[in-house]
Amino acid sequence: MRCPPWDRVASRTELKKNYDSMREEIAGYQQAAKNSGIIARKYRIKADEATSEKKIADRQLLYISKQKKSKDEATKAGYWSGAAAIFTTILYQAWKTVGFPGGAESFWTHDAVHGTLLWVSTCCFAWLYKFMHDH
Repeated sequence: MRCPPWDRVASRTELKKNYDSMREEIAGYQQAAKNSGIIARKYRIKADEATSEKKIADRQLLYISKQKKSKDEATKAGYWSGAAAIFTTILYQAWKTVGFPGGAESFWTHDAVHGTLLWVSTCCFAWLYKFMHDH
């Protein structure tokens, strides 16, 4: 409500009426501000809850991603290790056909030598994998 300045009011009754209407208007504004504060607080609480839920979801997603990456890496390592074992087996089959190096079959067929050769071929395949994926 728009009220005239106090020095232009014709009577005390009109002044009192304007004063009362202004007080009601101010009370209405105060109530509206209070309601807005309550609503804003509720939205802030919901926003805080959503933020905390997002953090939890991000952590779970990161955990799942790390688990998947770990599983994928283990699978790849298994493939490369298997490839090394297959390579060693093929190498031994080829040696049985063409002859073992140095003609010493008893040396090359010993379990320790076979295990060492398998370990060396696994390391070579691992280095090959690392070289191929670091670039």
